[in-house]
Amino acid sequence: MARWIARTRLARFRGELPANVANRSQKWSVRDAVIVALDDGAHVGLGEASPLPGFSTDTVEACERALRDVHLTLGPAPDAGSIEHAVRSMVRPVEERLRAVPAARFALETALWSYVKLSTTDGSTSAERRLEVSNRSALRSVLLGGGNVDPESWAELARDRVERSQIAGGNLGGFKVKAGRADLSFERELAGVRALRAVLPSEFELRVDCNGAWSLDQAKANVPRLADAGANVVEEPCSGSALLALGAQPIPWLADESLVDPAFSKAVLDAPGCGGLVLKPMLLGGLIVCLDLMRAASSRGMRYALSHVFDGPIALKAMNDLAALAPDLLLPSALGWHEGLDAWPKRPRRSAPDLLGSAPPWLFYAISPAEWGLSVDA
Repeated sequence: MARWIARTRLARFRGELPANVANRSQKWSVRDAVIVALDDGAHVGLGEASPLPGFSTDTVEACERALRDVHLTLGPAPDAGSIEHAVRSMVRPVEERLRAVPAARFALETALWSYVKLSTTDGSTSAERRLEVSNRSALRSVLLGGGNVDPESWAELARDRVERSQIAGGNLGGFKVKAGRADLSFERELAGVRALRAVLPSEFELRVDCNGAWSLDQAKANVPRLADAGANVVEEPCSGSALLALGAQPIPWLADESLVDPAFSKAVLDAPGCGGLVLKPMLLGGLIVCLDLMRAASSRGMRYALSHVFDGPIALKAMNDLAALAPDLLLPSALGWHEGLDAWPKRPRRSAPDLLGSAPPWLFYAISPAEWGLSVDA
């Protein structure tokens, strides 16, 4: 028998970051979110909408409006089929309502995914559960201090993280740094890349993220120099149509923020020189769109990474679940601890080394309905 969601509850959250989190052009000192809980009276699923101001295309306020009483227009949970099939079916009636609020759709799909997983007992989700177990070894990448750390510090930061990862037995696979800052010369950034490459084990990926900072001509001039300095891959060196025109370079380039344009996300899959996609579910609009892009990339022999916009722990757990369903091995992905998590409530008796070790980081943060006051009995 099909099951219906009986209740939607929302909780607003605001947390202060102890130090500014930044990309190459913006800084943030607080984190805002709306937490959504969906339940049928017996089981509850939780999701998180935390768009990043000035970067995301939506806002927390818009997400809250879109999610309020969303259960009234959801479809029922089918009585057979996979978790993915159930989520697609339940979301279909509200797709238009959520088109302009991708973070809200991510929150809704996350809540529905966890709800279906909890409430299904007939074995129909067993294939996805087996795949999750078999794919739990995705490599993690680490962003070195965001966009507010000078290149001279990259090597020392990376050396420290490598040592801690080795002690904890973590699955660290690469590092990412931000380039293209207006307040720094490209020569300083190049020197930082060279120094970083010199201290990294050879098997570690070194990715340079430019957030679309350069023009097409600048990208054509700068990407080969990054390759000479030891970078393995460059992320979004320019954006949109310029990225499509960049062509093959000495190192592959990845598409990131430009993927918010559906037309671009289709065209880039066949663009010469594109080495993969960086998928941010909070920015792109959920688990389903990322699954579709993962499969499209995989069918072309293209790889992909999962990343965040300094999301919270509920979103991070959902991203790890998504990584576990990847049809192929991912590029090193942002699936571990990051500075944005400092804004979120932690469970007691956990130390900083725990958060940076091999254990999944969401285990140390409030992610259950009860911890948010949103359990079935609340």
